[in-house]
Amino acid sequence: MKKNVWILNHYAATMMAQRGGRHYWMAKELKKKGYHPVIFCANVLHNSNEIIETDGIYTAIEQDGIVFVVVKTPPYTGNGLSRIRNMLGFYQNVKKAMKKYWQKEDVAPDVILASHVHPLTCVAGIQMGKRWKVPTIVEIRDLWPAELIAAGSMKEKSVAASLLYRLEKYLYRRADAVIFTMAGGAKYIQDKKWDVESGGPIDLNKIFYINNGVDVQAFAENAANYPTKDEDLGNKERFHLVYTGSIRRINQIDVLLDTAKELRDQPAIEILIWGAGDYVEQIVRRIREERITNVKYKGVVKKQEVPGILTQSDVNVVHWQNMDVLKYGCSYNKLFEYLAAGKPIFSTVHTGYSILKEENCGLETEGYTPKEFAEDIKKLYNMTEEQRKWLGENAAKAVKQFDFAVLTEKLIQIIENL
Repeated sequence: MKKNVWILNHYAATMMAQRGGRHYWMAKELKKKGYHPVIFCANVLHNSNEIIETDGIYTAIEQDGIVFVVVKTPPYTGNGLSRIRNMLGFYQNVKKAMKKYWQKEDVAPDVILASHVHPLTCVAGIQMGKRWKVPTIVEIRDLWPAELIAAGSMKEKSVAASLLYRLEKYLYRRADAVIFTMAGGAKYIQDKKWDVESGGPIDLNKIFYINNGVDVQAFAENAANYPTKDEDLGNKERFHLVYTGSIRRINQIDVLLDTAKELRDQPAIEILIWGAGDYVEQIVRRIREERITNVKYKGVVKKQEVPGILTQSDVNVVHWQNMDVLKYGCSYNKLFEYLAAGKPIFSTVHTGYSILKEENCGLETEGYTPKEFAEDIKKLYNMTEEQRKWLGENAAKAVKQFDFAVLTEKLIQIIENL
């Protein structure tokens, strides 16, 4: 008998709106295999002012055959106290919504997948799984508090960090299985001395790795159906590096602008930036006031238009803050769209378990400064067409292992072996 899989993802309402994302695509693939996924998410869309009205504690919405149970939560803006209240509200209300949904629909979960954008979602999944005697999979997409400490948002020796480390260890111990989206998840547990061999409580046999990915077919269809007609990207006299993604302070787009200034002796090279975030105004001001003529901010496009942009670039750029915690690998969503685009990739980020290095599909810098980044960009620019084509072909081959049809098969194996 195929299983009812209940997925808890606080921010999955954005996936519903965009018709894409990790659990949207996993749910789609689960349905193809005869499983019955239901996604529980908050009614506040992340990084927006949009709120989905609920009928009581939740509202069930069917999108493309996938049921989203949208849970009532307090509104929030930014990353302050209102967001913490929103997290607490989801933790409390998602458990009530799960119970009411079971009662109303007369359907029970056979397995719970609780996804860690913050740990309280996973706590809720574990608590309901233990109450109902249903196996629970915890999915770790961010290493809290390690990433918060590395980003400078929290001090290593603080009370908050100590509490989060204890909570993190609790999740790994109590879950029936743990999925890391970064390849070095098991190594992270070993380094913390939390594994059984080190005298800790965590059995590494229940630790798994499923990275992020892309719906390869949908990407190709969007590239064909929404081809970009951007005049800058269409100028074949220029060599275009494209960045698409968030534009917040933590993304350090300022460093890309400084890199562009180091490339002024190469007038053919141009950096094009698409994306949204609370740091856009500062970036646009710098471009204007410092007369950085080889960078253009292109604005925001719909998600389905991004493939048409990426497939017409010369090189696609992975860029954000370097952090020591990335030695355990990364699961940067845009990387997989870049692979699907079949173009060379340039990364300013130092990661362990590097897909770019393992698959020979681009250049991951060894440097740390804008001047060093600029020198690496020149290396890509000075390659022959055949050399860049080879890197792009390797990217197109590599993405096949990160197609969500393949990734969901890995999830199914975990579910069936619980």
